Amino acid sequence: MKTPILFECLFAPGCSSHDETMAMVRRLIDRLDINARINEITISNHEMAERINFLGSPSIRINGIDIEPHAMTRKAFGLG
Repeated sequence: MKTPILFECLFAPGCSSHDETMAMVRRLIDRLDINARINEITISNHEMAERINFLGSPSIRINGIDIEPHAMTRKAFGLG
């Protein structure tokens, strides 16, 4: 069996897009019929946001790479 693709879904507490984002990720995995694992992560404080380079809520990473095209060049991380 292949190693599952890791989807990390990062959210600020109370993110209004949480449910919609999680549903979208699950639909994508089902539609592509891939072996995947989903980690849902709540960013609890500013220090955590900086430590993991949190761009904003929601953020999605696939195998550690943010799907936001400019994520690799951004330097401002944190909770709004």
